[in-house]
Amino acid sequence: MQAHRELSDARIVGAAQDQGRTLIFHIGDHKTGTTTIQHAFTTRLVRIGGVQPLYTASLSHNHLPQLFRAVLRDRNSPTAEKGRQVIAGLAAKIAASDAPICVISAESFEGFDPAGLRRILDEHFAGLFDRIRIIAYVRPHLQRFVSGYAERTKIGILSGDMESFFQTCLAHDVFRFAPRFRKWRKVFGADFVLRPFVRTALIDGSLMTDFIRSAVGDVPFTVDPTDNQNESLSLEDLLRVKYLHAQIKGRSEKFHHNYGWALTRMLGDMPRPETATRIRLHRSLAERAAEHFRPDARRLDEAFFPADRFLEQALSDDVAAACELPQLATAEAMFSPSEMRSLDLTGRLIAEMLDNGKTPWAEHFHRRRLEHLHGAES
Repeated sequence: MQAHRELSDARIVGAAQDQGRTLIFHIGDHKTGTTTIQHAFTTRLVRIGGVQPLYTASLSHNHLPQLFRAVLRDRNSPTAEKGRQVIAGLAAKIAASDAPICVISAESFEGFDPAGLRRILDEHFAGLFDRIRIIAYVRPHLQRFVSGYAERTKIGILSGDMESFFQTCLAHDVFRFAPRFRKWRKVFGADFVLRPFVRTALIDGSLMTDFIRSAVGDVPFTVDPTDNQNESLSLEDLLRVKYLHAQIKGRSEKFHHNYGWALTRMLGDMPRPETATRIRLHRSLAERAAEHFRPDARRLDEAFFPADRFLEQALSDDVAAACELPQLATAEAMFSPSEMRSLDLTGRLIAEMLDNGKTPWAEHFHRRRLEHLHGAES
């Protein structure tokens, strides 16, 4: 007798919708409200059928993709051994819980091989569930381009402007969605659900309602209110963060990631200024980007949204909403000499404090983010 059932035997998508145990595996994409979903579950704001789902992460499960890859590719490495331990621990927590729904959420699965995830689920988790649902959201191309530019700038990966970022997208074929999502559907079939991250397309105009309904159907649920956990930075604040990243060059990507999140959290705690500029594409770039992304938008609509054509329509709408001229791309161009002096002083002070070297600052910034989310006592 097998120790677990294969996923093909565990599927109960078409029948017994309200019976059995369900794993909701949320794989992103980036910049589609993943932080909102993760914060709602990790802070225990959600009840489905009157019961809190099992959510085992203090923030997200973004540590899993790297460990899963190691388990799949190099079974003898230390990372693979750690991965097996993490998988065993996660499976034990799930087995020990009587929650009928478990949620795993990691937008870092965006670039993961779906066949690899299927193998992991078959070998380690299928026997724990009667139904497994893989859920992803896709953001229209130009909106994803802008949000991706802002996010990469926020965490210190990008130092250029939107034009240079677009050239990078062209060179590396970034934000091509249709082939990737077709692979997910080929591997998981009806268990894979792709939803458009378009407000008018979300059920009741709510991301959380859309997420839960798409995963488990028409089951009663509640979500307690919460603040927006990942509000977009204004252009002014993004340029401040960008400048402060530039003052501490030479540190690791992990450091800049957590440093950027720390700065963003602090800005979010401050009163929002009366005037703030929304980050926008300018028309020339929007038109060129729309032309580049249109074939992919058309293919994705044909495969997943044939009746509504969400992605292709969004390209036209977003070009029409573009501003005429490129926005400023540096703090020096945006701010007065007096404010630049204050920014420079702040940057120099931070750099000197970090050079002390006695505190693991990346871990400190991440810990403060978790304390801000869960409370310092936790």
